Amino acid sequence: MGKLNIDQRRLLASFFANIAVGWFGAGVISPFLADIQSPLGIYTHVVWGLFMAYVFLRISLYLMD
Repeated sequence: MGKLNIDQRRLLASFFANIAVGWFGAGVISPFLADIQSPLGIYTHVVWGLFMAYVFLRISLYLMD
C-alpha cells in the first residue's frame, strides 16, 4: 500500500466500509424480511453476514492505518 497516496487510501477504505454495510444488511437484516423457513437458514445468514462485514471492516481499517 506504499504507492497509494492518502486520498486514494481513504477512497478505498470508504469503498470497503460500504461493502461491509452491504454484507451486514444482506446477512443480518434481510433474513427477517425474506421467507426463510428454517432457523438454521436464518442463523447461517446472520453468521455469514457478520463475518463478511467484519472482514471488510478490517480491510477498511487496515487501509486507514
